Amino acid sequence: RITLEVTLWGVFVVALVYFFLCKLTNFSLKKDIKFCRKFLLIIAYFGVLLKEIFVSNINIVKVILKPKITPVPEIVHMHIDIKSDFIKTLLANSITLTPGTITVDLEGDHFTVYSLDKSMIDGFENSTLVKLARKIDDYFTNGIPKDEYNHAFDKTPSMIKSLLDKTIIGQDEAKKVISVAIYNHYKRLNSDSNIQKSNILMIGALIIIAICLLLVIFKSIKGPRITDRVVCVNMVGTLVIISICILSFLLNESFLLDVSFIYVLISFLGVVVLTTVYINSYLEKKKKLLEEQNKDKEEK
Repeated sequence: RITLEVTLWGVFVVALVYFFLCKLTNFSLKKDIKFCRKFLLIIAYFGVLLKEIFVSNINIVKVILKPKITPVPEIVHMHIDIKSDFIKTLLANSITLTPGTITVDLEGDHFTVYSLDKSMIDGFENSTLVKLARKIDDYFTNGIPKDEYNHAFDKTPSMIKSLLDKTIIGQDEAKKVISVAIYNHYKRLNSDSNIQKSNILMIGALIIIAICLLLVIFKSIKGPRITDRVVCVNMVGTLVIISICILSFLLNESFLLDVSFIYVLISFLGVVVLTTVYINSYLEKKKKLLEEQNKDKEEK
């Protein structure tokens, strides 16, 4: 049973664990709040996109059912100031997903869109969808000005080393290591693409976990007992959590640890529910069996 005492104790344990994570790892309340805001913005973006798709569908149906309405096709050129290539691609695909408009070309900040009717694309540059895309873009690029963001990778490791040569005498090996580290650091911070860390042990562990996961899923399907399936479901959750933690290390993405904690709770609740259902079913069967045995004894 869920009581006030259990709830308060759970809140206390969660707060204590979170406090230790903040002290021992790279977690912080500020980062988590920022992640939540980013997540809410993404949800809002897709909510607005679904609304736009629904409205556009209605407009297309009106054009089809009312012959008097004559659409005026037009190719529109728009300038939308967004830094991240990922967000630009997302916005371009969103335009294409909306019935009546197709993104024909995307070059820099210039979007070329074919519209079935001019009214379908009018005011799009100042629409809610574009505003949300810009806000998400600011979160993804950490608020870096556009000029700095675009020129973030102008300097290669060799160029950084040449700058160090002007101020530091000798220590060539150290300067090479520092140059590569600086380049990778800024690329990891400002780029949409993640730098893969070459770690044979971690990649090998992922492969082994994937094989174990397949075997466990096979066993959960095959059974034959319900207890086997419950244990296998629990094992699947454990293996997935370990995989997420390894990916968090390889991709240098701390938010994946948040995902793993959420998955831990979901996995735990799932196993508890399955176990409760199994125990209740077992007790009912046992009760029926005892009743049948008692009836047989009475008849004899």
